Amino acid sequence: MFSILVHIGYHKTGTTWLQNLFFSQHPSLEMGFNHREVFDYIVAPNSLDFSVDKARGYFMPKLESIASSGKIPVLSSEMLCGSPFTGGRESKENADRIAKLFPSAKILIVIREQVSAICSTYKQYVQTGGPGSLHQFLFPPFPSFSIPRFDPIHFQYHRLIKYYISLFGLSNVKVMLYESFSAEKEAFCNEILSFVGLTTSSVQHYSNKRIYASLSDRAISIKRVLNRFSRTRTYAWPIVDIPYLHRLAIKLLGGFDSVVSSKSPQNQIYKQVKRYCQGQFMESNRVLESLLEVDLKDFGYE
Repeated sequence: MFSILVHIGYHKTGTTWLQNLFFSQHPSLEMGFNHREVFDYIVAPNSLDFSVDKARGYFMPKLESIASSGKIPVLSSEMLCGSPFTGGRESKENADRIAKLFPSAKILIVIREQVSAICSTYKQYVQTGGPGSLHQFLFPPFPSFSIPRFDPIHFQYHRLIKYYISLFGLSNVKVMLYESFSAEKEAFCNEILSFVGLTTSSVQHYSNKRIYASLSDRAISIKRVLNRFSRTRTYAWPIVDIPYLHRLAIKLLGGFDSVVSSKSPQNQIYKQVKRYCQGQFMESNRVLESLLEVDLKDFGYE
């Protein structure tokens, strides 16, 4: 059986950069399928509709072709680890499906310090159309089984990581830190290459380009108000739907940030999320430290 790398996220951990500037560009790796295809055949099907045979029939011919060319095939989608907007409730189901489809896969998981990750997740919610305040996002009025909602348990990373290890074995699960990615992309990418058995290279140059950077706190507050007047996948019931407002707002607020963000009040969202997270992830992070044999406190984790 040929080797395949399955990258499951997490969200807001440089996933788009890895997909566009590493997995798709490195001469020994190839992404045979885009995020949408991975989502449609692995994540989206109802539990009563998911078909291993159908998914294998879609993925395997191309994956085998990539492997026969001497490259490592890569599947990458942050939705495989579950959505942060639903508390990651589908994460175990996705892991089971991956294990049935690709039992000998190597699994790559990238995590991020929880306060920073939740801040970025909230900003993504607003940038994609969500009208809720930070307090409303963190403290939804209904239990998670009623409607999809944020749940901090999704960021107790050790739970899902231990489950993947139980499915694929410790040597086939690689957990990496977004903080390491941000600090030194070349070393980060070389570690991935070593994990899949490829020779690392000091010749390869990796772009420091930021992809889908978050808006500033002030721009987020403006976008949140405008979201009530635009129909999006995140918010389908605006007061009035003004065509193209969503896209125009993102473009203009990005320009706004480039001009005035340095003069704008910052870190208000971070401070509120830090208070919210106080003590929530300490136990999870200690378990994670024992698994990874790394002191997460050195990277800003609780």
